[in-house]
Amino acid sequence: MDLANESPRLVLTGAGHAHVELLRRLALRPALRRAFAAIDLIEPEDTMAYSGLLPATVAGHYARHDMQIDIAALARLAAVNWHRGRVTRIDATARRVHLADGTQQAYDLLSLNIGTEPPVVAGDHQSHVVPVKPVATLWRGLARIEHRLETARAPLRIAVIGGGAGGVELALALAYRWRRCRPNPRIDLYHRGPALLGGAEPAAAETLAQALCDAGIGRHPEASITRIASDTIASDDGRIFPADAVVLATGAATAPGLGSRGLVRDAQGFVRVDATLRSVEAPEVFAAGDIASLPLPRPKSGVFAVRAAPVLADNIERTATGRPLRAFEAQPRALALIGLGARRAVAARGWPIAPSGYAVWRLKQAIDQRFIERYDAGKIARIMHRSGV
Repeated sequence: MDLANESPRLVLTGAGHAHVELLRRLALRPALRRAFAAIDLIEPEDTMAYSGLLPATVAGHYARHDMQIDIAALARLAAVNWHRGRVTRIDATARRVHLADGTQQAYDLLSLNIGTEPPVVAGDHQSHVVPVKPVATLWRGLARIEHRLETARAPLRIAVIGGGAGGVELALALAYRWRRCRPNPRIDLYHRGPALLGGAEPAAAETLAQALCDAGIGRHPEASITRIASDTIASDDGRIFPADAVVLATGAATAPGLGSRGLVRDAQGFVRVDATLRSVEAPEVFAAGDIASLPLPRPKSGVFAVRAAPVLADNIERTATGRPLRAFEAQPRALALIGLGARRAVAARGWPIAPSGYAVWRLKQAIDQRFIERYDAGKIARIMHRSGV
């Protein structure tokens, strides 16, 4: 298809941080919608859980609905055809997307924003293993743990695996959430290297280490967990630790079962894109967020997905209208605001000193709340009404 002369069919797979921005723009700009013959969204959930508010919600500072963005409502406002389903295979050669229910969706332009899931650990098929992603699975897993906490006569041993910002923040959030449980569960954090945050932020890591200590969370550095059994976990050096439940908050891996043809992947399986967020092999395919492998690698973080969103939306429009694309310039280091369980947070950006306290927590909440409000369907509908859209 000649995209410069015909209106393309756009298919969006996943409703992550980048695609919600595209949906917002489609709702507010009818001219943008008219650039496409049709727009389809393939997404199994009708809401998106904003990752920035997840730890504070786990800790109990917010209700679960406070962190949700109504994808179904945004799709209606944007006049996008929403298909409740999960993508299992992408055939970029034939320009078709295969869904778990056996159906297929043809496209002229495809955008991937499907996120990632924690890597698989041997033996983690047990029901007591709780992956952080997808978020719906996390909530179900926490509900199972809490049911056991209600009937436990001895303290449960909860293992949180992952020493990055997400793992530390989640461990602290869980300790705060369960601080009044009796008997109080024992939470232990396991991570591969000697330092938290991969050693990249020593000042912030020191604050986090102290917060873990204050919360009574055991820390096990240089413990690369390779196997999970029914009541223990084992590291690659042969050490065995007790664990009645395991929370996986390790680094990102590609979604399990997602196959592809005609898409170049990096060594970890992420889709390689150029500076314009377009696939290096299939120019009709864009990718943003955790699924994308940028020319200059960046951490798998919602911060970079949010920053990429305007460029992704702009470049999809430019492709449909035959205009030159613009580059996404990902900053080398993003500001990380990491919650400490209670209403406190620490700021990290490579500084020799890491500010922390209630004021940093308030700043984090203000940023996160602003993001949620930006994609409030009711607010967008009112803007559309006032502007005559």
